[in-house]
Amino acid sequence: VENYKGDRFDCPKGSFGCPHEVEQHVINNNVASCGTHWDLFSVMVVMGKGAQSGKDLSDKKYAASRVQLTVNETDLKDAMTHCLPACLFAKKGGTVSILEAQKIGMQGCPSYADWIGDGRESYRDHLTDLLGDQIESIRETIDDGDGGSALSTWCLDRVILQWTGYMSFVEKFYTKLVNVAKFPSDRAWRLVGRCSTAIFSSMRPYRSKVTRLGDLGIASQKATMIWAVLQCHRIMEEFLLLKFESHSAIIKEISMFILAERVDPDDVTQLKAEIKRLKEAGETQSHRTLECSYGSFQ
Repeated sequence: VENYKGDRFDCPKGSFGCPHEVEQHVINNNVASCGTHWDLFSVMVVMGKGAQSGKDLSDKKYAASRVQLTVNETDLKDAMTHCLPACLFAKKGGTVSILEAQKIGMQGCPSYADWIGDGRESYRDHLTDLLGDQIESIRETIDDGDGGSALSTWCLDRVILQWTGYMSFVEKFYTKLVNVAKFPSDRAWRLVGRCSTAIFSSMRPYRSKVTRLGDLGIASQKATMIWAVLQCHRIMEEFLLLKFESHSAIIKEISMFILAERVDPDDVTQLKAEIKRLKEAGETQSHRTLECSYGSFQ
């Protein structure tokens, strides 16, 4: 029997300790589809692929109907197969492995100057627009009469806030590396990429389990997919709660980067002090119950 200790997900719209509890929610509330439940990682995978029309859209709808899936369910299931969001980590039209991303960083955005714009279009703003458009297109498929609509809407609202938190981490962390630790800009951006890889790859164990699900119209299969989405939310909320830098996954990447890059002694001293502070902050936070601040979504 699989152990779900530590995986409990709590939000104002529900509390679930395992996939079976999600299945009960699906049955009791007559949840029509898992395709309206999305997490940040999955939205980033599918956003910006462009509207389909004509034969492409017809073929996609036909393929989906053959296995009794909605188009959104097809997209969500496909998104779960990705190791990392290509929009950040791969060159246009390509894919990337976690190992490659750890070495190379964010190929989708090669520099901090590209991220903030620096006199040209900001890649950060471009992604924000794509994410907003994708979320709105998903919202249009949510039926307010569906018993799962409250949780679906909550998930989409949190995706926006999680993305905002991630952007803030990227910019504050990079600035600290350059201005405090005196990292060269390329090295600082590479470390930001490694830490970003750690954030998204930490969701992989939950995502990989649902890539071979069959008929998502069956309550148990539907619940398993929603459980994976909620686990991705739980992980992102943990990073937010610890302000990213105090999370053990980020601390580990900073430590590994020091060894792999053979950082200068002065930089090591600066980073050791920062790691110590982050560990102490993380230990303090670990004694708190993980309860997200949902503000207006409660």
